[in-house]
Amino acid sequence: MTPPATDAKRDRSARPARRPRPGSLGVIVSAISVCVAWQVTWAPYFSDYSRYLPENTPTRVTFGYTYLGSAVGGAATMVIGAMAATVNSDAVNSDAIGFLADRFPSFGGLVVAALLLGLVPAGAEGPYGAFLTALSALSAEGRVRSTARARAIFVLCFAALASVLATLSSGSLLETFQNVTLFVLYLLVPWTAINLTDYYFVRHGHYDIPELLTKNGRYGTFTWWAVLVYLVSIAAELPFINSSVYVGPLVRSLGGADLSWLVGLIVGAVGYYACTKLFSGHRPRPVAPPREHATLAGTDPAPVDQR
Repeated sequence: MTPPATDAKRDRSARPARRPRPGSLGVIVSAISVCVAWQVTWAPYFSDYSRYLPENTPTRVTFGYTYLGSAVGGAATMVIGAMAATVNSDAVNSDAIGFLADRFPSFGGLVVAALLLGLVPAGAEGPYGAFLTALSALSAEGRVRSTARARAIFVLCFAALASVLATLSSGSLLETFQNVTLFVLYLLVPWTAINLTDYYFVRHGHYDIPELLTKNGRYGTFTWWAVLVYLVSIAAELPFINSSVYVGPLVRSLGGADLSWLVGLIVGAVGYYACTKLFSGHRPRPVAPPREHATLAGTDPAPVDQR
């Protein structure tokens, strides 16, 4: 028979980190994490929108309207949820839309319509982005034809699978949604840090666009040290993760705050920049010609980066 003290010790070790107190640093950081995840995961839609715009559309216009729509729409919903949670957080967690409809019966239909107006486009863009990702993975050179039937079948299958998963997790939908959001955040933040560091601090926005789409071009298939920095960044996040699935060893000492994405951001950016200096002799030197760069950015021709 196992001694009671051992059982108690085992229970304490298996117990997840305590939930942060309302108003504590942990709660604030968790809220910021969800907001960051919302914006970071929206990044692929920027390219999805821009692919249908005229070639001479300024980058700032595409970025501004895309970011404005995601930020304002997301922030409005989050503000409503935060205000409702201050009244009755348990009711909001169990049935947010029902709580708001009962609380404001005269505005219930308006609230539901506003939420659907934001959810329906996002629900449509998800399968669309997934299809583009799958198509790129199958044929980076664009040799696989994208027919209307193929798109329809993929979207229907994707929507059906997502609906089944949502139904199976309906008993703890908010917790599942938060775990999925944080998991995506853990993966995307180091990737975003590397991308932005390369764009703003290494190449200053100068790329050879056709070579990006050329197999075995001057960029190569991948850069091993960039992949290593990405994996190291994810590993550095592990001690700071706080979720119902996994709790890092440093979370309790931080009061339940999940700082993993901040660690991934710093390690990814600093590590990648340091490696570009260390392996500068092995780094490819593709740059977009001045005319092409001006067309892509919507600005006057910029000097060519010869590094």
